Amino acid sequence: MEITELSFTRKILLVIFGVFSALTTSGIIFGFQALKSILIENKVYFELCESTKENNEITQCNEQILKFSLMFSLASTATNAFSLPIGFLLDKYGPRVSCYIGSILFFFGCLLLGLSGPSFNGYLIGFLLLGIAGPFIFISTLHFSTVFPKKSGLIMAALTGSFDASSVIFLLFNKLYYFFDKKYSVQTFFLVYMIVPIIIFIANSFLMPKTSLQWSESESEDLINESDEFSSLLNNDKETSIISSTNNYQSIISEHEQNENRNKEKDIKEMTSWEQMKTKEYILITLLTSIFMIRLNFYISTTEEQFSTISNDEDGIKNTVQFFNIMLPLAGVLSIMPIGWLLDNFKIYIGFTVLCLMALIFGVLSLIPSLSLQFISIIIFVFMRPLLYTSGNDFSSKTFGFKTFGRVYGLMNLISSIVNFGQYAVEYLVVNVFNGQFIEINFAFTILTSIMFYLPYYLFTKERKNKTSTIV
Repeated sequence: MEITELSFTRKILLVIFGVFSALTTSGIIFGFQALKSILIENKVYFELCESTKENNEITQCNEQILKFSLMFSLASTATNAFSLPIGFLLDKYGPRVSCYIGSILFFFGCLLLGLSGPSFNGYLIGFLLLGIAGPFIFISTLHFSTVFPKKSGLIMAALTGSFDASSVIFLLFNKLYYFFDKKYSVQTFFLVYMIVPIIIFIANSFLMPKTSLQWSESESEDLINESDEFSSLLNNDKETSIISSTNNYQSIISEHEQNENRNKEKDIKEMTSWEQMKTKEYILITLLTSIFMIRLNFYISTTEEQFSTISNDEDGIKNTVQFFNIMLPLAGVLSIMPIGWLLDNFKIYIGFTVLCLMALIFGVLSLIPSLSLQFISIIIFVFMRPLLYTSGNDFSSKTFGFKTFGRVYGLMNLISSIVNFGQYAVEYLVVNVFNGQFIEINFAFTILTSIMFYLPYYLFTKERKNKTSTIV
């Protein structure tokens, strides 16, 4: 379905629907730490603590913590691993069917968690369903970035930022739980939250197109022209007649270059999914996504432990961790405008260059044993995360198109989830080989992420090569 077939009002409603569904469902499981403290207080899985369950005081044990770890690991892995089958379903049956399935799974996930208690334990399966439902809904909305081609980067940033910010749902519940003096239970929260998938299901019926939206030729040309206008404004100072003549000549060259690049992009989009997966662009973006994903998730899972190795100040560590927990979802919202501006007004290799620079600075700061500097590293990290997701999604949609997006994007996420399992091996090295120290691992991660400067370099040199061949 081409976007020209949609009314302006429906386009706006689609964007609102996409942001709402992403914010309330897509990455909700990544706020698990805030939920876990309430589950522990309510003695969920406390029956595993043989040595302490006779004690009336609220406590925890290793067996219980491992069960919670399994609960989160299964859900977070499923979020990425299920992207491939979701992608096949999306390509074959369309986004409406995919969103229907996601909302139904999310509904039953909330239902199981809402009914769980001493006599019925549905926490593991219920949370797993939330993890599977998230990508069903989120991936089905990514094509909304095409409704306003001139603002496609901003819309993609809004969708991805909402995904990042969705981890705040459990944090808000945590605050409300203690604010109302534990009056409302976990079960009550999830039973009430069932209204969210119901809203998504109904809105999906009225708003979601049956097939993914595609750019029309005229919209593509408008997008290119808009980018040219911005570039000309940046270079409009100190004009002379000679420069003006040169610019006129360059504009002619630029027009040919755009036509050439557009044809090349069209060739990639017209490839089969298997042919696209063999391109250098796909291999590099998959490699970058996999390396950055394990780097990000490893840091999230070991934040407090890493701070503990560089400082003995317990209050300072607690404050730093609390700052991280607040900034992680908040950055998802704060990053929408700057990331959207970056992707809409500059070449995609500029966005990847900024991403790699942030990773390099973050990596260097992680090697310095200063708790104060970690506040800076946290700020870099929480903004680097949405930039990774947004630039990757934006690049994939514009390079490979939406006809094969489900399979191409799904396999990319499946590969990154497999690589992500490596964080367990990395944690083993930290504990058993490096005596609980992270400096060697952080150094290795810094080197790996720095290697990915090759992706923006490749895209830049490819563009220059195309420009040279066009001039000739």
